[in-house]
Amino acid sequence: MYSRGILFRIEDVDGLDPMLRGYQSKDYISYEVNSKNIDRCIAELIADEINGKKTRSLHSYSKSLATCLLKYNKYADNELHIYIDNCMYSNMLFIKTVTNENYSISYDITERTYNPSILFENCGSISMMGFNIDVADNKVLDDYLHKYVSKGRKWTASPEKDNEVVVLNPTYDISIRKHMGAVYVIYALNYRYGFLSDDGNYDRLINKITSYDGYGCNQCNQELQALVTFVRYLHNEWNFEYSISKPIVEEYLDKPHISYYDGIAQLLGIIKDSFEEIYNLVNHYQYDNIALWALEICRKYLNAGTNNL
Repeated sequence: MYSRGILFRIEDVDGLDPMLRGYQSKDYISYEVNSKNIDRCIAELIADEINGKKTRSLHSYSKSLATCLLKYNKYADNELHIYIDNCMYSNMLFIKTVTNENYSISYDITERTYNPSILFENCGSISMMGFNIDVADNKVLDDYLHKYVSKGRKWTASPEKDNEVVVLNPTYDISIRKHMGAVYVIYALNYRYGFLSDDGNYDRLINKITSYDGYGCNQCNQELQALVTFVRYLHNEWNFEYSISKPIVEEYLDKPHISYYDGIAQLLGIIKDSFEEIYNLVNHYQYDNIALWALEICRKYLNAGTNNL
């Protein structure tokens, strides 16, 4: 299960050989399959995605935001995608029958591996319209793939460590690119000081974002709405995020990060160094006004004596 139906993904738009995905309804793919073969079809799609096949069609998301920011955005220059499943479906399969009936059923790879039941009775051909499947257990995933497609993960695949969920046709995906600097700064400030646990700080930052120049124009509004969703997630679901992301943050705190003062360097510096040290550095190197507003809100919060510098 993942928190409030919120998942995260980095799209490598600036890679040397990017595998760009479609996120609009026009990009959606449905699969016509005999209902008796549904497990094999899903397992093939999952294996292709997990093992990095070039022609894969699924989207891999993580339940851990830190995994995306640190592990999959090496130069802090790619866009962050946020998948919002308003119905909070996890491990669900969405299908359409030959009579155009749409419905959803539970699809959990643990159950399908060790205690499978008949999913469809005399259903014939169906259209697989989408699914969200948690694959963050290496042992279960390996057993599932061997059961249905006689192959497992490549040794380099790490869905368990990445807290991975695979999605066919993400129904509501929004992205942040222009304001990635703000994402790194706000995440780090909350990790170190927990400033968004304070409702007043949260309200002030949300008000700053929604009053930002461009909030209301289509393209700008979409990104700023995504930023609001990101901040709301940190405010409402921080205990969940912290519990699954602490190991990845601690791993990267112990690694050298040789770069100019990019988003990752700022994040690690905010977490490791004193506020006085990072305050001037972030103000000097960070050009995103939303990041600077968050820094100032946090400074006032700390100076008020609510927390220690």
